[in-house]
Amino acid sequence: MKVPVQEKRPGLSYAVTADGLELPVIDIAHTAFRLEPSEAELAAALEGALRDLEAREAAPAAARQSFLAAIQRESRLAREIGGARAGVAGGLGTYTLKLGPSNLGAWAGDIDRAIASSLPCLSARLRLRDCARLLASSLAPALAARPRADLVLVDIAGGPASSSLNALLALRRGEDGLLEGRRTRILVLDRDGEGPAFGARCLEALRSAGGALEGIDAVLDYLAFDWRDAAFFARILRAAALAAPEERGGRARAAPPAPPILALVSEGGLFDYAADAEVAAILSTAAAIAPLVAAFVSTASRPDGGAGRLNREGGIGIVPRGPEDVSRIAQGPGWLLGTCLEEPLARSFVLQLPPRHAGAGDGETGR
Repeated sequence: MKVPVQEKRPGLSYAVTADGLELPVIDIAHTAFRLEPSEAELAAALEGALRDLEAREAAPAAARQSFLAAIQRESRLAREIGGARAGVAGGLGTYTLKLGPSNLGAWAGDIDRAIASSLPCLSARLRLRDCARLLASSLAPALAARPRADLVLVDIAGGPASSSLNALLALRRGEDGLLEGRRTRILVLDRDGEGPAFGARCLEALRSAGGALEGIDAVLDYLAFDWRDAAFFARILRAAALAAPEERGGRARAAPPAPPILALVSEGGLFDYAADAEVAAILSTAAAIAPLVAAFVSTASRPDGGAGRLNREGGIGIVPRGPEDVSRIAQGPGWLLGTCLEEPLARSFVLQLPPRHAGAGDGETGR
């Protein structure tokens, strides 16, 4: 049964989950989702989160378990966090945690709103914001240089692909018309299809009449994916590099298309949970088709100070990594760490390949 939003906000699009819950499409530039907290506000939020952690740790284990069970009965967001701790949270659950307290709708109760106001949820929202901004700014030069080339965003562990969608929104709102006249494909690689299916409905809503991406030729596709399978990832990436989206309605292009512009993104995914060797294998595969890859934008959970303590003791299997860890893993396959933005519990960053990788020209695929 559909649970609609009672009062829709002008300028936002809305999409419905598989179980009928209507949710706003996250748009980081809209006033409903815009975030610009001060350093003092973030420092105070971190101190408060650490005090809460200490209070929970001081309580008896049985009392903690009883309390968690009670709030999970009352709160959808609490159940999503419980699923994450059990290793089964999907991208759609994470999406609801990023909505913020004022965007939850009538289905949410006081516990949901308290959770949505917490530091981990705030940090996830800021991580999404920064990741989308870095992706858009990294893509802009390549799009300007190749105005007719298709664009393919490979979103690893992407769920609803909010970072990719918000990067497209930022590019559309720019003054250079960088998305017009080209086809765009978001290819979401994830272990479950629920999040990508919702992401496809989000894109459809954004492209509908009056939506922020109206008139943009864009599709969102999904492939079941395990990042431990580097060989499968290589096949996926080479296919994406050699092919362009078909005409709508299944019609193929009359002439072979030029290779598309590729970018990879993994917000709250690869660097946050995969082992070093698994990350390095993914980066090596991407480097092999280097002339076409504009950038690799990702995030990593912070290991330092109070942020590191919260990440390590959050119970959801995060692998905290600092900039030095990211650089160490990336340098072997040939990537360099570029711009890095810090959020309370995570960092967003750009990986780029040095010029020696990019000199083969637009039409080559990295032999």
